[in-house]
Amino acid sequence: MLGALGSVIRPQAAAVAEGRYRDRAEVVAAGVAMLGERDAAQAAFLASVLAAEDEAEREGYVSGEEMLARIRARLADKRSACL
Repeated sequence: MLGALGSVIRPQAAAVAEGRYRDRAEVVAAGVAMLGERDAAQAAFLASVLAAEDEAEREGYVSGEEMLARIRARLADKRSACL
């Protein structure tokens, strides 16, 4: 009985049988590469969030409500300019 391992092995076998990969090792290598890409993307996202936090601390920030009020005011100004 393969259990949970069977849910991994069967898709690998199908991918090889369909000709998408040469062998199971290539399927595993592709999966490992995808995990590496995911980890790199997560690290880049975290770095961007931390950079944004640093910028907000240096330059200040506004609340969501204040930003929405600013946007609405600009839209109102543009509407009145068009009339």
